Amino acid sequence: FFTEEEKPSMRINLSNNLLAIMCQMLLPASSGKRLPAVEVYRHSAALREYILDASKTAEIAEVIQTNQEDGMIDFNHSLAAHVLADRIAKKDAISASMNVEKLTSLIKGME
Repeated sequence: FFTEEEKPSMRINLSNNLLAIMCQMLLPASSGKRLPAVEVYRHSAALREYILDASKTAEIAEVIQTNQEDGMIDFNHSLAAHVLADRIAKKDAISASMNVEKLTSLIKGME
């Protein structure tokens, strides 16, 4: 979207103005309805640093792992919580996960 010359200033703008990012995917629930699995990033000094430093952008997901007490959650934790509460089927969570190995590890660790 942005030229190489524009990227540093866009990173600065994003890091200064971002409050939160919330993503969701709707999954078939055990009740027959649909249920959202969510991923939430909230503004923090760590997230700002990862946005500003182009070499750390690929590691932004790590910010959630160290900031869960601030209300951040990744899709795998959300999926695992739904599976353990019997709100969604494990097979549906696995098909929705971008990291199946991590998801299955979380489910085993939370049981």
